[in-house]
Amino acid sequence: MHQDAASPTTEGGQRERTDIPPRVLLDWRAARIFAEKNLMISLRYPANIIVWGVVPILWLAPYVLMMTALSGSAGTIRFQELSGFDDFVKFAIVGWFVYQYVDNAI
Repeated sequence: MHQDAASPTTEGGQRERTDIPPRVLLDWRAARIFAEKNLMISLRYPANIIVWGVVPILWLAPYVLMMTALSGSAGTIRFQELSGFDDFVKFAIVGWFVYQYVDNAI
C-alpha cells in the first residue's frame, strides 16, 4: 500500500482524514445540551442550590472567627496603611475569594 509523505498516519498505519472541516456549531450544540441537562438536574433537586449558597459561607466562617479571636480590636493603623482596608474581615474575605479563584484555576 502506497502512502503519501504529506498525509499524517495513525499508530496503526492508517491515514487520518484531513479533508473533513471542523464543525464548531456541533461543539456548541453539545455544550448547550450538556448545560441544559445539568440545569434540569439542579432544578429537580433545589437543595443543591441551597447547599451551594450556604457552603461558601461555612468555608469562610472559621477563618473570620479565628481572625476575630486573634486580633482583638477591629483594626490597627498599621494594618490600614499596609492593606488599604479599615477592617481586617473585609481584607480576609477579598483575600479568601482571590485564593479560591487562583486555587481552582490551577
